[in-house]
Amino acid sequence: MRVRLWSAIALLGILMAYSVPGAQAAAGPQVTVSTGSMAYLPGAMVTVQGSVTLGGSPDADAVVALEADGATSGQHYWADQVTTDSNGDFTDQFMLPETAAQESSIEIYAVAGSGRATTTFQVQTPPPGGGSGGGGGGGGTRGGSPSTTSTACTDQPQGEVINTSVGAGGGTLTSSDGCIALTVPAGAFAQTTTVTVTESAPSILPPGAETAIAPGFAIAFGGQTPQLPIGAQIFYDAKTVGTQSLSRIGLFAEDGAVFRYIKDTPSAQSASDSASIEAAGTYLLTVNTQTFTDLQTGVSPEPQVDVLLGRDAVSGFPDGTFGPSTNVTRAEFVKMLVLALGLELPQTPSSDGFSDVSPAAWYAPYVDAAVTAGLVKGVTAQSFEPDASITRAQLAVMVSRAMNGYTPKTPLTVQFTDQAQIPAWALQRIMAGAEAGIVQGLPSGAFDPMALATRGQAATMVANLVTITNQ
Repeated sequence: MRVRLWSAIALLGILMAYSVPGAQAAAGPQVTVSTGSMAYLPGAMVTVQGSVTLGGSPDADAVVALEADGATSGQHYWADQVTTDSNGDFTDQFMLPETAAQESSIEIYAVAGSGRATTTFQVQTPPPGGGSGGGGGGGGTRGGSPSTTSTACTDQPQGEVINTSVGAGGGTLTSSDGCIALTVPAGAFAQTTTVTVTESAPSILPPGAETAIAPGFAIAFGGQTPQLPIGAQIFYDAKTVGTQSLSRIGLFAEDGAVFRYIKDTPSAQSASDSASIEAAGTYLLTVNTQTFTDLQTGVSPEPQVDVLLGRDAVSGFPDGTFGPSTNVTRAEFVKMLVLALGLELPQTPSSDGFSDVSPAAWYAPYVDAAVTAGLVKGVTAQSFEPDASITRAQLAVMVSRAMNGYTPKTPLTVQFTDQAQIPAWALQRIMAGAEAGIVQGLPSGAFDPMALATRGQAATMVANLVTITNQ
């Protein structure tokens, strides 16, 4: 998860403090770092990945400073800061500038506390006539060099922009119009396959107030299924995004009229959006332009609602309001949670054993998906009560179940004034969510477990969930 851009000068100072290549403090964090390929062409997307352990165990939420320097010139080409996930792993991407053609190789540095690691990849010589291509076994794309900015990338489709054979060694493929770059890791395909990307004008968008900020991309892998996620970086039309919050940008997999959010990371600096693609399909990048008359910019729950708007997980009322103080039903909340997490909806919804959930009901696919993911249970074994207003305890428990094994590195110390009134079936889940900073109490210091939850409270907890756990 990207935290913020790291100053190259500040990072260099850290690196100088540990000037022996590969040196790590014996009692400190142990860092590993590698790149998705051993060689890249200028203009290609470079994937940087690694891990941090402490005492032999994964170090979750560790801050890792990254930098890319030219081995020949010592020039700084890129710097960033990321945090590790619950497994102690991290990943990041950057576009190797065209100016890096002067280098024979690029050195990548990764620093976490007193731990430090380095790796190197070779800079390939561009073939005559242009075309960035894949490193480590990938061929070049057709056409000229990719643009390093989004100025040439709009929502105007250019047809087929990638048609390249990729072997078991993987590679980095950049489209002829500079709108998309794919990083295929080594081992993603057992045998050579043809990767194609075809741009088209989006014929349908997610049901919210979505505007396309790039062409639609039909990505195919020659009939093969990737064994590892494919890194994707999509460059968007910054003018269309305008002053909208980056949280409102979302990537969606489209299947007919069904859209599923794909976890992504937008970057204002490069006007691009990065994600991991796990299957062939059609992908759309949009910005949600919905505004609400009853939300104040920068004041909770407006920033949290922005996060959910980017995932098309919330909408407002016909009068232009969001209704943050309005109660939310169990069915409405389950839909919000499922859409925010990007869970796959069943093609044929079932009742999941609930007598009050008809397979034809609008909420049936969301209840089905949430039950399958283990996020929700019924009020009883046979009753879900979809139209009942959800209580704060019920909401918090569902959110905590969706933490996906996340545990905070430094749990918060939380004590609600009415903690003794929290039902036993909910107490452990509520406290786990609260200690992670996801579940919140009331300004009075109480939790009020049996009070009816509001739309604002629901949006805040779900946004906290996906942000803190990096889902």
